[in-house]
Amino acid sequence: MSNNQIDSFFRKIDNNPIQKTLVIILAIIDGFVLLFSLTSGFSGLLAAAIICFFVDTLMWQICGFFTRCPFCNERFAMVKESSQYLGDSPATKTVRQKIRNKYGEVIATYDQTVPATRSHYLETYRCLYCKGEKKTNASYKS
Repeated sequence: MSNNQIDSFFRKIDNNPIQKTLVIILAIIDGFVLLFSLTSGFSGLLAAAIICFFVDTLMWQICGFFTRCPFCNERFAMVKESSQYLGDSPATKTVRQKIRNKYGEVIATYDQTVPATRSHYLETYRCLYCKGEKKTNASYKS
């Protein structure tokens, strides 16, 4: 890699909160894995480093895929800009109930359907690179 490619990579990370968070989380996890593998000697450290490399690469690819811009195909691009509340609708959810005896011990469980509400939102995502805008409908049950 040339110096321009490395500078471009770090400039992208500085401008993108998703990439920055992912890099920090992976660095912390890798640090703990490598720290705990020091007790098993060089072969354990080497195996842990190889495993960390493959897991980090896999996580990087997965996170990049789910935040890809549909317009310019740049990875780690889409960031939530706003969320507009559209309204509620009736819904149901299943809750597991516990039957207890007089000593407080659980003797049986059953599923019960209870009323709930589903909140609907219009979420707007904006690309950090081409400034393209994507709107999606999202609903959350409560």
